[in-house]
This record gives sequence, C-alpha cells and structure tokens, in this order.
Amino acid sequence: MSAAALLAIAAGVLVLLEMLTLDFTLLMLALGLLSASAALALNVPDVWAGAIGLIVSVTSLGFLRPLALRAFRRGPGIRTGTDALLGSSGVALTDVTDVGQVKLRGEVWSARAFDGVLIPAHSRVDVIAIEGATAAVLAAESGEPR
Repeated sequence: MSAAALLAIAAGVLVLLEMLTLDFTLLMLALGLLSASAALALNVPDVWAGAIGLIVSVTSLGFLRPLALRAFRRGPGIRTGTDALLGSSGVALTDVTDVGQVKLRGEVWSARAFDGVLIPAHSRVDVIAIEGATAAVLAAESGEPR
C-alpha cells in the first residue's frame, strides 16, 4: 500500500475521532494529512509533501478552527419554545386583566395583562413575557395580528 493511501486512511480515522470530540482539532490535522496524501499522489517529493501537510495543518488550526468553533458555538440563532413567543403578536380571545385567553401563533394561551389594564376581547396584543404557561401581554397600538 502506498504512503498516499496510508495518509488518506489516517485522515479518515482522524475524521471519525473528530465526531467524538467536536473540537475541530483532529479535523484540521486530517486536512493536513489529506493535503500531504494528495501531494504524494501527484509525485511530489516526500519532504515537500510533508511540508505541505504541516503548513496546511498549522494554517487550518490557526485560522479555520477558530472560525469553525465560533460558528459551532453560536448556533443557528433560532429561538424555540416560549422564547420564540416573546415579542410576537396575537389576538385576545376574551377580556384580559388578571386572567384571560389569547391566540398566539395559532395556539390558545392563558394570559394576563402585563400592566393590569383591561384588554378587550378581539384586540391585538403583544407578548411581553411568558410566566410558566401564562403569557403576559400588552394591548398593541394598532393593526392586525401577525
């Protein structure tokens, strides 16, 4: 088996191990091994192929890994669950004071007026907070529910 094939197999092993760590270090080293493997497959002298692999590994560890970690840890920025309701609009199904019901994104929620002021039924409301299973809402200025 050629050295290029062995380096490619070693890179594959590093990629598999990377799936266990999710630290992107092994992935960057695998990139270096793959580049050295490609250089050897193109009949580049061993010393130069090793240098190419080292340069690619160090460069990717220094530049690509921080970018990948930042993107991975930041996440997609999608709000889910009750966080997704904050700031959204809905419609009061009943009069809302200390108790009431509103429709938010197609679901009926128990609600209370955030400031204690009566919100008439069929009024547009904005969600200020979610407290357990109750939405704290304020009457919207005007317009249709979103």
